[in-house]
Amino acid sequence: MDVPVVLSHKTAWLFYHAPNRAEVMASERDYGVDELGLMPRQIGERVRRVLLDCGIPREELETLDVITSFASDRSRARGFSTHALGSLLTADHVVSIVPGLMVVNASLCFLQAATWMSYLELVEFGYELCGDYEVPLHTNREGYIERNALCSRAEILGTVGRHEAARGAKLARQALLRVKGRSRSPMETAVAMAIVLPKKLGGLGYRSIELNRRIDVPPELRNLSSSTYYELDLYAEKARYCIEYNGGRHEESRRQAHDAERAGVLGAMKITVQVLTKGQFVSQLAFHRAFNTIARNLDVRLDPTPAFQRAQNELRQFLIRGWNAER
Repeated sequence: MDVPVVLSHKTAWLFYHAPNRAEVMASERDYGVDELGLMPRQIGERVRRVLLDCGIPREELETLDVITSFASDRSRARGFSTHALGSLLTADHVVSIVPGLMVVNASLCFLQAATWMSYLELVEFGYELCGDYEVPLHTNREGYIERNALCSRAEILGTVGRHEAARGAKLARQALLRVKGRSRSPMETAVAMAIVLPKKLGGLGYRSIELNRRIDVPPELRNLSSSTYYELDLYAEKARYCIEYNGGRHEESRRQAHDAERAGVLGAMKITVQVLTKGQFVSQLAFHRAFNTIARNLDVRLDPTPAFQRAQNELRQFLIRGWNAER
């Protein structure tokens, strides 16, 4: 097998959610992956040792997804599933992990994920890659960690455009139509998806929103505010309408006072603020009522048919499937 080894597909997705990957990469430890004369089985064990140190369970590593440039370069070695990019694999496609081992970059990982994820999973993954958080393996979605975005929506679109013939490219492009950048948590992503996804999937079909939009407090209102600007969780500029998600991190009394001040100042700026809570996602009826209110404020017409209500509830259940929600 040629080296360096380049992880791809499901194995790349596992790596991008491995809780200790940053420490392994920073250590610059040489695991001997590219040592001359190794048999494929030995290479596989050394790669697994890297990924185990990254925090990926061994049961997830029975078969390693790797990628080569062309189908003629594929290896049939046991323990590997080898994919072909269909064009020359270059430094622009990969990120180095340790000597001799690389992984496809985040935008190419998204394109590959379209070969095994559902549409909803892919949209959600897009928000995570283009947002400032991630959910480590086997972690409750409310136990996310903060980090800088791994790529942008434009970068993913560029990757998909350069590989239009690749398997999954069509689904990837469709999913990106509903992906917004700058989400800071899975909960913000859930609110955004419930708004932007098409009505046939239970969303509101309203795409003109921005996440964490900065709004400056005008000078004439500075005496009302302790801040010179606010970042709004979700903002619809045309409707001058802001939606905030209040989870556990907003429950302290100081935070509540800040939020009350913020709502008052935004009201003085003619921006309507609506607050959503975890409880409204956990309850089907509360979720339905909350998003009826949002639809009304965004001037979105909803047909209150049983089919839409079923789709909306199925979407709600998908969005909270990894939350530690009280029932």
